[in-house]
Amino acid sequence: MLALPALSLAGWGDSSGIPGQVRQADGALWEDRLLVYDETPCAKTGEARCVTYLVQVRNDSDRPIECHLTMGATHGDIVVAPNEVNQSTGSLVPVGAPPPAFSSKCKLIPSTLPPRSADACETEATVVYPEEFYPPGPRRRLEGGETVLDIQLSDSSRIRAFRVVRSSGWQGLDTAAIKVAKAMRFAPGCGGKTVRRGVLFEVWKEKETWKQKDCHHGCVPPPNEIAVTVTVVD
Repeated sequence: MLALPALSLAGWGDSSGIPGQVRQADGALWEDRLLVYDETPCAKTGEARCVTYLVQVRNDSDRPIECHLTMGATHGDIVVAPNEVNQSTGSLVPVGAPPPAFSSKCKLIPSTLPPRSADACETEATVVYPEEFYPPGPRRRLEGGETVLDIQLSDSSRIRAFRVVRSSGWQGLDTAAIKVAKAMRFAPGCGGKTVRRGVLFEVWKEKETWKQKDCHHGCVPPPNEIAVTVTVVD
């Protein structure tokens, strides 16, 4: 068995976390932990004060990994670039309550686009308001690219499972592409089969309303002043 390195919280750049463990599966190597944020009002739980927990993953593989994260009763999916860190959305827990149990399951994203599966099928896929899925960070940094996913459908043409089979090169866009895939609605005809779809993120121009005033080197317009498109492609 491969001897795994002993990794510590010092490598995360932030020590405010509960250590998880080093994990490996099918060539992927990563470490997870439970990140803890300061107390905040509990707007949704009804409690006076809460702390925010989220699952954070560091990728120690040489390729991007796709991860399914579990924290208590919540689930989420992210992509983490090599030697980078990414995390789930936060979950509020009342102050004094025990930290939620957490886990991560990751797999390597192929380095080259694999052939379509034997049960590949073609049908129309639609998403309502796809531009809303463009993450503000990548939008602000003018990042664009295409993420390709294989999506397994149930007999009723609902999403049963998915896998990222080609990365856009940006973990934020890949993670957003998973959210787009989950929001897709498929026309009948491919129930029980696999559909391949690309999610194309494009920054095509900055709106003319933004004026570069008092801006130092490296400054970019705010996200809402950058025109973008998100397209589902065959």
